[in-house]
Amino acid sequence: MPVLLFNGCMGKGWEAFIYADKNNWDQIIVIGLFDSLYECRAEAMSKLEEVSSIKAGHFECGYNCSYDAGKELNRICDKNSD
Repeated sequence: MPVLLFNGCMGKGWEAFIYADKNNWDQIIVIGLFDSLYECRAEAMSKLEEVSSIKAGHFECGYNCSYDAGKELNRICDKNSD
């Protein structure tokens, strides 16, 4: 069963997503919305460190993301970066 934790809002800006286990993409943590890609990356790395997953985890930053109704794991972003 997928786990989805939202700690931030969706909208314009860079949104940070982390996966504590890069081999399990069903467990995503959305950590927030940021003004710049630099801030997004910094916060994502900090969160990975906080959950002790620097080596085991992965992060992405998406710009201007939206979600399909009823399908929170189906996000569509104008840009993606890791």
